[in-house]
Amino acid sequence: MRQIAIQTAAGVCDAWLAQPEGPGPWPGVIFCMDAVGPREQLKTMAENLAREGYVVLLPNIFYRQKAAPIVTGISFPADGAAIPKILEQIMPLVEKFKPKEGVEDIGACLEFLGSQPAVRPEKFGIFGYCMGGALAIRAAAAYPDSFAAVASFHAGGLVAEGEASPHRLLPKLKAALYVGHADQDPHMSAEQIKVFDEAAARMRAPHRTETYAGAPHHFTMADLPAYEPRAAARHWERLLELFRANLCGAIN
Repeated sequence: MRQIAIQTAAGVCDAWLAQPEGPGPWPGVIFCMDAVGPREQLKTMAENLAREGYVVLLPNIFYRQKAAPIVTGISFPADGAAIPKILEQIMPLVEKFKPKEGVEDIGACLEFLGSQPAVRPEKFGIFGYCMGGALAIRAAAAYPDSFAAVASFHAGGLVAEGEASPHRLLPKLKAALYVGHADQDPHMSAEQIKVFDEAAARMRAPHRTETYAGAPHHFTMADLPAYEPRAAARHWERLLELFRANLCGAIN
């Protein structure tokens, strides 16, 4: 994995790129971070996905406010006592983050991936966690001709007021969609999950939603106390299934 810089309309986004061994070309995917930001856990996940046959781009979507690392002074894996300190650092960034700007930045990421010789010119994949899950869906709706697959895991805010709510953007998607909800997630209530899943059921594009029983918010992240190994393993299987079915050229 190597650190790179991506030029955007707003400046320079710090990002990381992982790719398989060999010349490729390989399918390209964008990894939308959780609110804790790019760190060793996310880089390891990107490298694991690269070994499956994908070029993985992990941008710092908070770059307009702060370069990575987003959280400092905390040792990972973090325990429960560290969570208030983590929240103290990330919540001001979350509150200032504008989804519209995030979608614009994904456009710059698409341009970057498309310029890489090791990346196949066919449609891309995008996936995300926490706030990155909502961003992935918004980006797939904003650039429907660029994405063939989109996945979101333990994302909050998928059902909100206004036409920009992710659940109202689903009709714009051409990409195959997978969404994995956490049933113990305070950022996505059972009623919100129901509303989202009903909206997904009306999509024209292929789609699948699941609710992971007994899974808390951030259940995929091995460096946080909410990590749930069985649910995390299942999410990884679902992500690979989605990409193998919809992104050409991956290792099967």
